[in-house]
Amino acid sequence: VILFGGAILTLILISMRLGGVTAWWPTHWPSEWESPVWGFSSTARVTFLGAALAQFTWWTCTAGSDQMAIQRYLSTRDAPAARNVLLISLLANVAVVLILSPVGLALWAYFRAHPELLQAGRTVLADADKLFPRFIEVGMPAGISGLVVAGLLAAAMSSLSSGVNSSCSIVTVDFIDRFGWGRRRGELDHVKTARLISVFVGLVVIALASGVGMVQGNLLEVAFKVVNLLTAPLFGLFFMALFVRWATGFGTIFGAVVGVIVVAAINYWPDLTQRPGISFLWAMPLGFIAQIVTGSLASLLPLGRQPAEVGHQRS
Repeated sequence: VILFGGAILTLILISMRLGGVTAWWPTHWPSEWESPVWGFSSTARVTFLGAALAQFTWWTCTAGSDQMAIQRYLSTRDAPAARNVLLISLLANVAVVLILSPVGLALWAYFRAHPELLQAGRTVLADADKLFPRFIEVGMPAGISGLVVAGLLAAAMSSLSSGVNSSCSIVTVDFIDRFGWGRRRGELDHVKTARLISVFVGLVVIALASGVGMVQGNLLEVAFKVVNLLTAPLFGLFFMALFVRWATGFGTIFGAVVGVIVVAAINYWPDLTQRPGISFLWAMPLGFIAQIVTGSLASLLPLGRQPAEVGHQRS
């Protein structure tokens, strides 16, 4: 609520200071922006087709494999209720986009009109990711800016704690308990182990986050390259289990490895080779397709099948 309120307040304040909505709503394509590309282009950094396909893939993969999304489904009483949860989640995402998109346009116009409010050496175009934090600092009334910052930190801590707890549960249940490392231990020992794992995961997250600054690109590119690196491969595992009837463990794992390699190669090709490559927006769609195709084909091999399954496959 605080974050939504902060976004709406930003629109109101900028509209009042610039003289209305028409003062910041663009009426033509700005000359300093890259020319729009509508269809497919292997060289363009951003295209409308690539952005739409990337968002569709991200929403599909997130709705089908994200830990918080799965928790919402499992907390419902039946399948129709789970579908309603999905619908509400999608509508909420649309609402976020419809609110934050005008905020970006308003901030761009505001700091173009008041470049003196930017920090020394920064420009609107090169430092677009820093405009909203800067506006919270210099453009919002005292007290309100603190509430917005508190809301941002609370949202970040909520996502972080959920991820840490999920990772802790996976390590405890799928590894320690599954392989018998903790069978002779009591419940108190399990709690202590879970706490130690949480601390370890937290330290790993901090260490990895410290290196995010080395990833090239703006905030959107960094999110695709780091946060969403495994989004498509993770959903691919669910897809293979649910929709590929002949899927095997070997084929599913092989496809997942191929998917991760494809996603990482597309995202980091320019950094590793110093040569231009396919846009980062195509990483998730192409990685998912490569994973399903290779996983399905590898599942046709007799590797990882029981003898009865192999005989049934041949017949």
